Amino acid sequence: MISRVCLFASVIALCGCPQRQASNPDAAPPPSKDLELTLLITGAENGYLLPNPDDQGISRGGAAHLLGRWIALHGHCPGAVTEGAGACPSAKTLVISTGDNGNGASISSYFRAVPAAEAMAYMGYAASAFGNRELDFGRQQFIANAKKGGYPYLAADLRARDDGAKAMGLQPMKVFTRAGVKVAVIGLTSKKSITTLMAGRSAGFEVLEDEAALIQAVPAAQLAGAHAIVILTDNCLATLAPTVEKHPEWNAAVVAGRACDGTFPEKAGTAVLAYPGRHFNDYVAVKLTFAADKKLAHVSGEAFEVVNDASAPPPEPQLARAIAGWKARRDASLGEEIGALRGKLEQTDPAMSAWLGRAIKEQTASDFGLINRKGMRQGLPAGKLTQSNVYDVIPFENSVVVATLKGVDLIKAFENPEARVIGAEKKAGGWVDAAGQKLDPAQKYKVATLDYLYFGGDGFEIESKDVGPNFTGMGWQTTVIEWTKKLGTTELAPLEDALKKH
Repeated sequence: MISRVCLFASVIALCGCPQRQASNPDAAPPPSKDLELTLLITGAENGYLLPNPDDQGISRGGAAHLLGRWIALHGHCPGAVTEGAGACPSAKTLVISTGDNGNGASISSYFRAVPAAEAMAYMGYAASAFGNRELDFGRQQFIANAKKGGYPYLAADLRARDDGAKAMGLQPMKVFTRAGVKVAVIGLTSKKSITTLMAGRSAGFEVLEDEAALIQAVPAAQLAGAHAIVILTDNCLATLAPTVEKHPEWNAAVVAGRACDGTFPEKAGTAVLAYPGRHFNDYVAVKLTFAADKKLAHVSGEAFEVVNDASAPPPEPQLARAIAGWKARRDASLGEEIGALRGKLEQTDPAMSAWLGRAIKEQTASDFGLINRKGMRQGLPAGKLTQSNVYDVIPFENSVVVATLKGVDLIKAFENPEARVIGAEKKAGGWVDAAGQKLDPAQKYKVATLDYLYFGGDGFEIESKDVGPNFTGMGWQTTVIEWTKKLGTTELAPLEDALKKH
């Protein structure tokens, strides 16, 4: 089988194939078609250019494997999209993303998301919503990567208020033409795009409410002569659905975004809702069928899981070679073995927090370590542990900061729901240190943390409590790598055992 496929028509509910609805057998068949355009939609790619094994050890995803399917199954033409047109004159596909393109997997994040930008340019991406992680490497890197990608980032709800923000080149929408039919793609970001960033990166921006943004963007798309309107959001589909439902005059065809808690309605007004998956492991192919007068007559599609079995189309060779080149560069820089694990270490396992937090605590000789839950982006495979694994788990450009805080302020930081604390724990009578001593509200303690948290990320209030901390200049990944190497773990004496001893 090529991949596990879920069929849908007029309704797209993509929360995992077992729950996805097939075509309604009682629905009228689509009218005789004059023209079909196919939207190929992905989301949260996070730089996962390489295939990865799933929990059953089956190879899934990979950008070159995905592109091979698009060419074989949908007649897609790879290559840059220019002036709203496809890479080839006969193009009848439009590749779009819900955002968060480049930072995640080490093959991309170690190189500041350049590999993902180059890959997505070759794959023929036409547009992406502006995701909440697009600025993980700063504004200038985003601008450079957007230029390499060759496609616009769309955020109708993100308004630039100064020249610095305007220089990022965000657009509310873009109209694309395929065989004389115009498809308007409108992008929406989320409040996280400016509230979860390193201090200063969101300066000059204002986020509007979805409805206020769409009230302006949709009529502009209609005025531009769009025959179909597609909305991409970096936010939850369930959050946006009531707004779209409220405005049938928008006549939206498709809304694609995040599943979040996995529940969202199948339709909102005229629009079908679609969750396209993540990490190049999944995608949605939505067919827009237009009548002779170019009115949108029917919406149908398929939800694909990219399983790389023997019957699958082969990976696209040119992209596969480019990715292999990036992998070779990554392995040359990050291939050193630094330890070993007995089994898999899941992203949410307390041992994961212990590993990453103890590294910064002990490398700086601090009393405590403080990291955040969302700083850990994936788990670790069993077996040898390499430097690249560290970058896979923590792809952010965070550096280590040592702050000196009174116990009362430290306890407040520890109470943050995002906090993962090393060297202290909360008992029935309050917070105690590793020796079981209750933290003194008046005493000062040294806490090793990350610059993102120090400057107020995830709601932490540390900067105002210590305006003169020790900015160590130590990168989080480097600190973890150096500390892990000191442990000297092997398959016979794995990391799991070493963490229990510390």
